[in-house]
Amino acid sequence: MKHICTILTVIFAASLAFGQTNSPSLEDTIAWMDNTYNHSGRGFVVQSERHTNHWSFEETSRFTYSQGRMVLIQVEPGDTNWRGGSPVGKWATYDFSFNLRDIDPTTIHVQPLSSIYMSDCTNPEEARELGDCGSQAEVQFSIRDEQRLIQKVTTTWEKFPLGTTHDDIGTTSSASFGMNDLAYAERFAKALKHAVILCGGKPSTF
Repeated sequence: MKHICTILTVIFAASLAFGQTNSPSLEDTIAWMDNTYNHSGRGFVVQSERHTNHWSFEETSRFTYSQGRMVLIQVEPGDTNWRGGSPVGKWATYDFSFNLRDIDPTTIHVQPLSSIYMSDCTNPEEARELGDCGSQAEVQFSIRDEQRLIQKVTTTWEKFPLGTTHDDIGTTSSASFGMNDLAYAERFAKALKHAVILCGGKPSTF
């Protein structure tokens, strides 16, 4: 009986080792995220004002990665104004810089989005009324213990492209990747969580 238990223990340990060696590496995971997000056109979200559709904005996102540190870059072209429907001319970019090891992997989740700004797709009744909560999504995440370790730089142009720029530098504890494919968002969230864990990311204390 002792001999059988020893054999089973060896088999179990070998199966764990096999599973670990066949798990995607950090390099492969980041490469997949880069190929499918940065180079596919999926990092694109469009939202409109709820009642009149006289106002809307577009947001295009991409990221860079180097040695455990990621920079999420979001670009919002000039909004459409309320009355005339012409571009306001105010552009903005948002740069979120963070270390993957600082993310709490348990906070990574997918939030479905509608094309209507400030709508709530988590409310079943509102989701039915909106009818397009599967059209877009965000992969949201937070830093361990809600520490404000994400460096955020907001750059705005009041009269793009001729106007001067204004930078607003601060910190935050959460951010999100926007995308126009809900099914892909689930896969991206899984890859992001895997990368965070490989970099040493841990759950919050409580």
